[in-house]
Amino acid sequence: IKAYLKVIVVFLLLAISIAFIFPISMFKKLEIISSKILFPLFSWNIFIAKTTDIIFQQILINILVESYIRNFDRKQSVKYFGLFFAVIHLPLFYLFGLKALYFILPSVLGGLLFAYLIAYFQRGYLLSLSCHFTFYILLGIFLRYFN
Repeated sequence: IKAYLKVIVVFLLLAISIAFIFPISMFKKLEIISSKILFPLFSWNIFIAKTTDIIFQQILINILVESYIRNFDRKQSVKYFGLFFAVIHLPLFYLFGLKALYFILPSVLGGLLFAYLIAYFQRGYLLSLSCHFTFYILLGIFLRYFN
């Protein structure tokens, strides 16, 4: 749990520091708010919520991957979970329209990566959590500055 908390604190500090070090205009803030994808604002309250979302997802990911491993070999478990993870993101089209592709396309690779890390590494859950956080930091930067 201590290592898990360290990863979370580093992520939160990194995310919040982006907002202070690299501010954006009010127009860009309004554009981000109107997109309904709010984490690129990198504000404290939004990233606390995003962090709880990621932790919840990672707990479910760990449970599912471990249950797949009990029923299939590791290689099949990674493949099946990767497919499941991509499919479970499809309802985002309902919420975000085509902008859901920002999440759905990476979820194919993400599901495979998360499952692989958990299945093949002793502390794969920490690596998986770190990768999940890194994705949101990088996507947030992209949506904040390059979209």
